[in-house]
Amino acid sequence: MSNYKKRSDGRYYTTIPTNELDANGKKIRVPVYGYTIKEFEANKDEVKAKLRLGVYTNDRHTLFSDYKNQWYTTYVQNTSLSHNRKTAYGNLIKNHTKKLDGLELGMIKKSHVQESYNDLNGHAALQHEFKITVNQIFKCAIDDNMISKNPAANITIAKAKRDKVKNRALTKVERDAIKKADFTLMEKCFVLMLQYAGPRRGEILALTKSDIDFEKGLININKAIEFIGERPNLKNTKTFKGERKIDILKPLKSTLREYAMSTDTVILFPNSDGTIMSKTQYRRFFEQVRIKVNTAAGGNHKIVKATSCSKVKRKLIFPIDMCKDFSAKAFRHEYATILYYSGVDLLEAIRLFGHEDSRTLTDIYAELREEESNSKDKLNEYLDKRYG
Repeated sequence: MSNYKKRSDGRYYTTIPTNELDANGKKIRVPVYGYTIKEFEANKDEVKAKLRLGVYTNDRHTLFSDYKNQWYTTYVQNTSLSHNRKTAYGNLIKNHTKKLDGLELGMIKKSHVQESYNDLNGHAALQHEFKITVNQIFKCAIDDNMISKNPAANITIAKAKRDKVKNRALTKVERDAIKKADFTLMEKCFVLMLQYAGPRRGEILALTKSDIDFEKGLININKAIEFIGERPNLKNTKTFKGERKIDILKPLKSTLREYAMSTDTVILFPNSDGTIMSKTQYRRFFEQVRIKVNTAAGGNHKIVKATSCSKVKRKLIFPIDMCKDFSAKAFRHEYATILYYSGVDLLEAIRLFGHEDSRTLTDIYAELREEESNSKDKLNEYLDKRYG
């Protein structure tokens, strides 16, 4: 049996030389894989037999443009990835790989990939997406025995400085304003649900009355919506990472019960037709929440009309803004803060918050722990006792 390596993904791997030469005059080697020794040896024997008979097909001459479209169809379009993720991949391979499109897979060099990456300078997020996407494409081409190495594997990555928008919890001003804001019952229940249960936007809009179990005191998060343009697309959570049961906390319980009894719709927070809100309907609904919180905090607002491209658009502005950067994410951060200061341990908090955002929650816990740390005082106290 020939030498082989075991990859990090568990597969056995080796390469077999062919009689073809690459652009640098080196022999092209065919990669061979197998999840077991038996499978690996069988795949290796098959490649060797085809090479001896001269019938091995090396598709290294396939154009990158053809292969990327095949990759998109197989690994993106026909999968359970979200609409937004599919769109991001589609836009990138359509608009930002043009310098590679006319090249044969086997002729693409690291310099070609680097040049395409460099063309996106000043757009750090796009560069990051480009690197991830082309790496996936070339890795699939290797697994398909079309090329022997990944020309995107070691390109030079730009060290771009990006200003990170820091997420925040509600401010004391906002918390106080929420208590006295002139909400409708639906708005009040929606706000308290965000504050004391922490669902994501897609999760709270997908909630039905049957998801609320007053007997057990639980909110069942088992589905979500994603917006495809304006249209909400309902989907079940794919894994345990999204599905969870959240306790109905006391500040929410009475309002939630009153609101649930007052509405006869299936959707808990519907539009005027009783169905799931569209993207614009949700935006305007949340605008009203923001206006009322800001007003209760002592701020004010006005709506101005602006003409653009022969269209008259309304724009909401806040001359006195007491709730800057107020968003649904602030409520989610608030819920994480409540979990922390309530003494909920990190693993249980991750379950309640949702496993998909475990990194976010860990960062919040670390930040809060640092803020409340009094290690300096503890050290001084110890030193006084020990050496004072």
